[in-house]
Amino acid sequence: MISGVDPPGVDRRDLRFDEVYRELGIDPEQVKGEVIISERHGHRIWRMRLGNRSFVVKCFADEISATAETAAYRILRQLGIRTLPVYGMSERALVLEDLSVSPRWRLACEEDIDRPKIGAALAAWYRLFHRRGSEFLGTSRPEPLVFRRESEALTAETMHETARALGLAGDPVWKTAIGALELLKAAESKLSTTFNYNDFHWTNLAVSRGESEQLQVTVFDFHLIGIGMRYSDCRNVISSLGPRAADAFRAEYGPVDPREVIIDRPLSALHSLSVAVRLPRFPTWAHCELEFVKSAALLRSLEEAMDVAKTLV
Repeated sequence: MISGVDPPGVDRRDLRFDEVYRELGIDPEQVKGEVIISERHGHRIWRMRLGNRSFVVKCFADEISATAETAAYRILRQLGIRTLPVYGMSERALVLEDLSVSPRWRLACEEDIDRPKIGAALAAWYRLFHRRGSEFLGTSRPEPLVFRRESEALTAETMHETARALGLAGDPVWKTAIGALELLKAAESKLSTTFNYNDFHWTNLAVSRGESEQLQVTVFDFHLIGIGMRYSDCRNVISSLGPRAADAFRAEYGPVDPREVIIDRPLSALHSLSVAVRLPRFPTWAHCELEFVKSAALLRSLEEAMDVAKTLV
C-alpha cells in the first residue's frame, strides 16, 4: 500500500533507514520525517521527505524476498507497461510515487471497484500487460526468469498437507485431484503463458486524477507477480470487482480461451486452499473454495479438466 493513515513517526536508528538510503544512493542527511505506512508480508513501507518532495520507500527484509518485485518494475518499464513512477531502486528497496500528494495519481477507493470506467481501464492495462508479457516470455533471455507459476506450489506433498489441515485426508475426490495434478499442470503449460499479477485488490490500485482526460489505472505491490494463463489473471481481477465494473472489464478485455477456464477452475481452488491453510486464521475468501471442494463440483471440474488436458498433453 502506497498511501494511508499515518502512524506516529519512528526512530530512524531502530529501522536502519540510513543503510537503506545509502544503498539507494540517497544522502541520509537530506531526508526528513520518516513515517511508517505498513509492515506486512515481510516488507516495510514508509513515507519520507527529500527536499520539498514526499516519496514512499518500500524495503524488503533481504534481496531474495525483493527479487520478484524489483524485477517486475525493471521489466515492465522496459516493456512500456505503465507502473507508478520509480525514483530509485536497490537490490532490496524501491522509491516510489507518494499517492497522497501525487499530482497525477490517487489511491483507489472502495467505491471505484464498481465503476464501469475503472473496469474498462483495468482491462486495457491487463490486456497490454498480458500481450507484452507473452511476447517477453517467448524470447530467449540471458538470465533465468524469477517469476513462477502459482501451480508450481501444488505438489503431492503440499496437497496431502492441505488435506490433513482441512480434514480431507482419505477423501476419494481429493485423491483424484492429487492423481490428476501433474496432468493438469502440464496442460496449463500448453495454453497461453504470460505475466500474472495475482494480487488484485482496490488497495493495490492507482487511478489517474481528474475526469477531463481519459481515465488510466495502474497497479502496484508486485511481490506476488508470476506467470500463468491469461484467464487466471483476469479471474483474479474480476472476483474483486463489482458487477458493472466486471462487465466492463470483460467487454474491454475480449474473449479468452475456454480451455483455460476449464483448466483453471480446479487448479485455482486447490491453490487457494493450500495458501489458506498456512495462514494464522482460515480466511473468509477461502470458504467458497472449501465448499466447492466438499461438494460434487470439484469432481465434475476435475473430470472436465482432465478431458481437456488429454487433448493438450
